[in-house]
Amino acid sequence: MQAELCATSGAVMNLLLQAHASGLGACWMAGPMIARDEICAVLNIAEPWRMLGAVAVGYPVLPLPEAKPRKALGKVVEWYDGISSNP
Repeated sequence: MQAELCATSGAVMNLLLQAHASGLGACWMAGPMIARDEICAVLNIAEPWRMLGAVAVGYPVLPLPEAKPRKALGKVVEWYDGISSNP
């Protein structure tokens, strides 16, 4: 199950990024898992497939806000060139 969750997490992250890049709104939801058995029956999801969540995708009612400028790399990253002798 751990490998499935890791692979699904990566795939959904890429789906959400592509949806955003395409001007779509998207959200990964765990709430529908409460009705997993009913949803699987309606969507005909059977073994070996397993539902791990749901992704809502659609066009936003309002335009997406402008992206904020990124901070300079030096303000958010600290580089270490060796292993410190202090724990």
